[in-house]
Amino acid sequence: MASQYSEKSELPAEAVEAASKNCPEWNLTVITNIPTPYRCAFFNLLTDVALAQRCGVHVLYCAKTEPGRHWDSDSFDMRHHHSFVHGLHLQMFGVTFHLNPAIGRLIPRGRTVLLCAGSWNMPSLWLAMITAWTQQVVKVFWSEGHSDAQRHRSGPIAWARRFVLRRFDAFAVPNLRSKNWVQQHLRDEGTFVDLPNTVNERFYQRTSETERLAARRKLGIRDGVRLFLQVSQLESRKGVVELATAFLRVASTTAVDCQLSIVGTGSLADSLLQTVEQAKGHGSVVLPGHLHGDGVRLWLMAADVFVLNTFRDPNPLGPIEASFAALPLLLSTRAGNHDELINDDTGFSIRNASDPSTELDQMLRTPLAQLRDMGRCAQENARERFSADAVAKRLLSQLRVLV
Repeated sequence: MASQYSEKSELPAEAVEAASKNCPEWNLTVITNIPTPYRCAFFNLLTDVALAQRCGVHVLYCAKTEPGRHWDSDSFDMRHHHSFVHGLHLQMFGVTFHLNPAIGRLIPRGRTVLLCAGSWNMPSLWLAMITAWTQQVVKVFWSEGHSDAQRHRSGPIAWARRFVLRRFDAFAVPNLRSKNWVQQHLRDEGTFVDLPNTVNERFYQRTSETERLAARRKLGIRDGVRLFLQVSQLESRKGVVELATAFLRVASTTAVDCQLSIVGTGSLADSLLQTVEQAKGHGSVVLPGHLHGDGVRLWLMAADVFVLNTFRDPNPLGPIEASFAALPLLLSTRAGNHDELINDDTGFSIRNASDPSTELDQMLRTPLAQLRDMGRCAQENARERFSADAVAKRLLSQLRVLV
């Protein structure tokens, strides 16, 4: 059924043409579903970087929000050139499909790269593709998919996905697994540009050990408690029930006083609460609920270990934020950016999200001093791979070659 929200474009086509005149060399038009805190921050930075490269950046949002999203987009810092395009927003099978008929006229003519973020099956993306084809615009698909996050491996949906992907000129991918997944759909090797997801690294970065002590006092966490933290939706694909069950089982057999906090909300909140209430032993599980940026940062500063026990996650941001917070990682191999985040120095891999007991026990047996060293290595890895400024500059340099 159709949702009850739709938006009008804030900026008419004339504004797009005016922006193009100020940056005459080339244009980057981004189509994405809704604003999110991390994407808005990146688009702001991308706009600043683009000025030095004489590039005009315009972000087209298909909607202001979607069901299940808990952000207030009106409070976002949106300094980048953007438009909310009037359209229809359909909910089917738990997926939001955006149809914005006017989206094509907001794509500039001339030397333009059209960067399409989101799902390949979004109707507005197809409309934009038709316009881009008639105007000889370079079409780039921003893909975060990978084999473990794929739902339909065969049949008509897989065929349709392959058909759509082959219509693009190039692909922006966040990691090697996403690149390999896209290549499976192509007739040739394809053209790729690097685009790792970024976070507000300055906001999440840990600057001193005193932040841990201050955060623990504020949250009422006792001294000596080893705190594990997962930040995610409370949904089955995030492995939250399996994580809580395994944690309580392992905690009951160790001498280490420990706590698992799972920050987030979702359909499994009641099931998790029941699991926690039935548990006995000195290990505990805490469910703080949904928190915004400051609340998430407080828990990251207090934690000793960050966990993501996911069954299916294209490219999660939580482990990147945790890396900047200098936390060792306990990350499922099903996470798309697992290979970029986990090495021998930054944390451990969860091989089976159905039962992460072995890896939880390994983390509990690791001395705190070693955990701190691992956290510093994770932070150094994040600075090297996920620095937003470097990512933005590299992206624009690679896209410019295409036009």
